[in-house]
Amino acid sequence: MKATAKQDARGAPPEAETALFEAFQHHQAGRLDAAVGRYRDAIAIHPDFPEALNNLGIALKDQNRFSAAVTEYRKALVLRPDLAQIWNNLGDSLHSLGDRASAIAHYRKAVALQPDYATAWRNLGDCLAETGVLDEAQQCFDRALALDSSLDASSSPAEIALREIQRQFSKMVTTIEATTARDPRLAEAYLACGRDERPPAGCDPDTAERFRFAAQLRASFSDHLSSMLLQMHYDREFAPGMLREGPREVARFHAQTPRFSGWQNLRDPERRLRIGYVSADFRTHSVGYFLSAILLNHDDASVETICYSGTTDEDEQTAFFRSRAAHWRSTIGIDDRELAARIRADAIDILVDLSGHTYGHRLGVFARKPAPLQVTWLGYPDTTGLSDIDYRLTDAIVDPPGTADTTSSERLFRLPDGFHCYTAPVAAPDVSKLPAERNGFVTFGSFNNLVKVNHQVLDAWAGVLQRVAGSHLVLKSKWLVDAEMRKRIERLFEQRGIARDRLKLIGKLPTMADHLAAYGEVDIALDTFPYNGATTTCEALWMGVPVVTLAGDRHAARVGASMLSRVGLQDIVTERSQDYVAAAARLAADVPALAALRASLRERVAASPLCDGPRFTHQLEAAYRTMWREWCATGVTGNG
Repeated sequence: MKATAKQDARGAPPEAETALFEAFQHHQAGRLDAAVGRYRDAIAIHPDFPEALNNLGIALKDQNRFSAAVTEYRKALVLRPDLAQIWNNLGDSLHSLGDRASAIAHYRKAVALQPDYATAWRNLGDCLAETGVLDEAQQCFDRALALDSSLDASSSPAEIALREIQRQFSKMVTTIEATTARDPRLAEAYLACGRDERPPAGCDPDTAERFRFAAQLRASFSDHLSSMLLQMHYDREFAPGMLREGPREVARFHAQTPRFSGWQNLRDPERRLRIGYVSADFRTHSVGYFLSAILLNHDDASVETICYSGTTDEDEQTAFFRSRAAHWRSTIGIDDRELAARIRADAIDILVDLSGHTYGHRLGVFARKPAPLQVTWLGYPDTTGLSDIDYRLTDAIVDPPGTADTTSSERLFRLPDGFHCYTAPVAAPDVSKLPAERNGFVTFGSFNNLVKVNHQVLDAWAGVLQRVAGSHLVLKSKWLVDAEMRKRIERLFEQRGIARDRLKLIGKLPTMADHLAAYGEVDIALDTFPYNGATTTCEALWMGVPVVTLAGDRHAARVGASMLSRVGLQDIVTERSQDYVAAAARLAADVPALAALRASLRERVAASPLCDGPRFTHQLEAAYRTMWREWCATGVTGNG
């Protein structure tokens, strides 16, 4: 609910009304700290002021201070238990704190007090859907839409995932604040753990337990922060400026981490370099497909590779990586401080992070600066927020010179022919004939993770299906083995006028060969946005399927543009939703041309910079050498 400048009918002193109005103006302008202050001023003047209390709760919620918001809403309800808006707002904050049961109870109270409250019906439906009560959730969505057709009263997979991560993060922050406030000794231990301090020798059991618990809190906070940062990239509503606050929080979190300095690495600009790669994904994984050619083609006379592996589910791809690395180090069970010390002892010249904020990352190691030069690449589509990482490998299409350089904590190093080099799986079957020729209709498809599928993507896909008469859509995702998720996807398309018999939903298939063979049912692939596909785009192209993409305003939204440009398919890189729909329709309108493109596309991709392992590796090694020469010349890192 939005804040309002309307005063409570009970009447308040003029000075309280003035404070409320000024607070409202600050609130509307986005000056939240000032708004909170003036709302509190109004309440101090006139404590029985439910409108000010409610508005204060809204402002606190806008600051993600959900527990504080709950406190103010409850005060407002004591004064005005008849106001449905306050019950709904309290439900929202409880929902954000992960207390779904209480949130549902408050939403129910709101719609009982005001049966035509469309927003509360939608909120109740969202909360019920998350708890698996889907039939009643749908009834709530229908009620909300009947009351207000402008409401999109359902949640896409991306929205559900983002909201859940945000709640988990908020709950973690609340836990840390509450527990450390109650226990000053725990607060001291929490800060000490951030400085890499261990429990004092011979300390009492209570102190040792506090240190253990504090270490768990820090690890959980870091994991939740990284999860939230990654998830935010799936939602187009998060403008690039909003994405900057998360990395700043990363910097604050690691501010007290002790760093190494004064490395003993020989400052010889032309000597053989020791390059360390750090990842939990040395296996059949997206990172693996883009790293294989590099380890295969590294010039052993120029580069010595050391892999620091946190991979727990090793497979045949792991065996390949192990065979190509000069040295292999398992990082499983080793904490950040110990691993950083090992890397320093290995005299690594350039340490390369392949995870960013994805699962299994070791950013806590990079925060300790165990190598004189540190680089991030591949795993995460944005700045890490760590100034201790000197460079981020990218290219001029995915990160055009300008704004990206000023908002990245790392210095951007743009590779000339793209920052991806794809190696197709050996198990890839031959390219099939164009399905449209046998079906008599065109089939679009997307095999991207469903968390990338937001409402804007759904709108565009529905627009494509409406534009191309008789066309079908194939979606494939591991989540589609779940019957309820399939029903949700079908319902989202039905709301957009697309009958479920035009959809084919495929879950996880047994083998990689089966997965790639499923492209035999797809004529044209549709990319997601603002988080484009990467591996899925390469797989589609390798299987002869062109991919229509929409280039946006951030790295994650321009990966498709970078890849398609490398293979000469710039004509299906679009910049607006309507152009995206038109490009897909244009491809579908010429079936003979589409068949010819399919037949030649694998050969075309294989001959492109996207798959030229020796060329890419030479450029990568040249980048490493440039970084190293600069360090040798200046005696400082790339960040100065």
